[in-house]
Amino acid sequence: MILEILTLFIEFFVQTVFLTLALWIMIKLQKLNYNFPGLLASAALACAVDSILNVALHPWFDGMATYISAPFFLLVLYVCLKKLTNADHVDVIFTMCVGGALRFGMNLWLIGALMGNLRLSTGDSGESDAALQPPETNVVQQIVVKTNRPATGAPARLAAPPGPVELVQETNALFSVMGVSRNGAKSAVTIQTGKRTYTIILGESALTQTPDGPVSVRFKELGDGWVVLIIDGKETKLPLH
Repeated sequence: MILEILTLFIEFFVQTVFLTLALWIMIKLQKLNYNFPGLLASAALACAVDSILNVALHPWFDGMATYISAPFFLLVLYVCLKKLTNADHVDVIFTMCVGGALRFGMNLWLIGALMGNLRLSTGDSGESDAALQPPETNVVQQIVVKTNRPATGAPARLAAPPGPVELVQETNALFSVMGVSRNGAKSAVTIQTGKRTYTIILGESALTQTPDGPVSVRFKELGDGWVVLIIDGKETKLPLH
């Protein structure tokens, strides 16, 4: 519980800083009237409404909570900017739209920076490519034929080979595969749970934050149209979309 609250607070703080910076840039470019405490309060209030609605609506609407909370976020931000700048409706709407686009770009930059750090950490582990390469498994099916001579007129029968064994599950309600990067032993998979995405290198593990709480995920194997993950100690086979 404490970890979830801390995660939400950090996300709220980062989004407030990004939105404040984006709106400040647009207001300075358009030379609109403003004061910085009011601008910071406007961004914080809009982000707080967005975060609270996302948390409150997520149990009922899951991934649609973001789309439902977006109109309320824009409405609160519009009213705050209108009172802060006393500008025309067109200027306020233009500031909102371009500022939102700038905040989206900042979020992409932050995600890219975090993914870059994750990839660099795997290069310092000291493990060779051969050590990271998962062992190849060859399944040999043997058919045992009895050497006892069958009775006269009775045809000899061979034992039927066993059918394919289902190794892992094929679905998981918490995770979905967004994409994979094939690079031999350094292949990576990007998975999504709720609103968060994680990139995991082949053979490595990551602690993910799901709607049900923290879950450990390990990327075990990559196939032609599927990946095998060890989710909370259980092997799970997920298809590639």
